[in-house]
Amino acid sequence: EADDDDDDDQSLTTKDSPESSSYLRNARVPIAIYCLFSFAQIAYDEAYPLWLFAPVEKGGLGMSAASIGVVLALTAVGGAVLQLTVFPFVIAGRVGSTRLFRDATTAAAAVILLPPFIAGRNKRQVGAHHHAESGSGSPPLSTWTLLVGHNVCYRFLVGEE
Repeated sequence: EADDDDDDDQSLTTKDSPESSSYLRNARVPIAIYCLFSFAQIAYDEAYPLWLFAPVEKGGLGMSAASIGVVLALTAVGGAVLQLTVFPFVIAGRVGSTRLFRDATTAAAAVILLPPFIAGRNKRQVGAHHHAESGSGSPPLSTWTLLVGHNVCYRFLVGEE
């Protein structure tokens, strides 16, 4: 019976088994990419409301807590509409999962770089001094449109909602 147990142990490490070194070696890269992508997504999710709240002079948008809530609520509604309409009827059937993941990850990386440009545009549009004194806690409508559009695109690309 001892010989039978040894044969069972060897069968667990055959060339085609998931425990084989080539299988694990090939799985490391996608797992590492997914881990890095998840880390970046979590960091963005945590920093986004802080960036919206930060004063304009510090590179933020100087929004009030209520305004931030509205941006996030509009983002959720827009993301839900995209997930329920565009994704199942336009995207899912036309591209494979590997290409979809690769394209969405690339696009998400580009979209995640936009907030500094939105902040710079907002700062130029209203002026840091005027916006800080107004106390309105709300950027202009064009900035709202960019924020919600940016956030909806990002959430759609990373598969949230």
